[in-house]
Amino acid sequence: MKKLLISFLFISLLSFKMADIFSDLGIPQSQMQELITNNLTNGYLSYPGSVKKVALGSRASIVQSVGVFVKSYVQTEDFKNRYAEWWKNQEPTKPDSPEQKTAERKQQVEDQKKEQVKALAEIKNQIATVKDQSIKKQLEQVLAIQIQTNAQMNTPEYQKQMQETYEMMAKMEAEEYKTKFAEYQDKYKIWQEQKSPKVLIKLDLEKFLAATENIDFEAKLKTTSYGKKVFINEEYESKDADWKTAFRAGKPATEAARTFAQEWLKNL
Repeated sequence: MKKLLISFLFISLLSFKMADIFSDLGIPQSQMQELITNNLTNGYLSYPGSVKKVALGSRASIVQSVGVFVKSYVQTEDFKNRYAEWWKNQEPTKPDSPEQKTAERKQQVEDQKKEQVKALAEIKNQIATVKDQSIKKQLEQVLAIQIQTNAQMNTPEYQKQMQETYEMMAKMEAEEYKTKFAEYQDKYKIWQEQKSPKVLIKLDLEKFLAATENIDFEAKLKTTSYGKKVFINEEYESKDADWKTAFRAGKPATEAARTFAQEWLKNL
């Protein structure tokens, strides 16, 4: 999951006055609320592009103001309803049991037999109604082949072979089911735990604090031949997007967000 705190770290760069946040963004409040929910649940970070224009010196104080907004919004019925709908849709699917697969396979065999009977009846009907003798002869050949094929499939030898194949498949499915069901149980347990949004909020706060710890805000950048700024230190350049996001936000804003996150965690 992406970091909720990272999302409001950038959202916080919009305006010092809470009343002006949405007008500055040029988007309705409902869209901002959806943005916060999506950043928490959908596993990616998105934010309005206008946040990059805010001066570095204004960011730290704004972080606190918008942090309060985010924290208060996740207590509202609107957020709870959005989260509840998302959570319901995340319920893991229970794998089919070996018994279910065996029943499906038997049904497929029965359906194939019915289709064979239907196909033979259609060919016989065409033979009885067609006038062209050459076509009739071709249809009779097709009918003879189909009858022979059906007869071979109904021999004791063939039936025994198919039964052995089905038994082998059932054993493989039983082993596979054990693994899949264990995975399902783990996912179901996590899903149940996430019924309360506090679980993901807590996780995101912890991830944010881990991602923004010990950032070298004095790190030097260089401009490549194609105009992109990269870190001179290759280790820093290999850092993930969250680390670089906090670096670009600057030390005052990041430290303000970290302080807010630490205080929020204490109250969860």
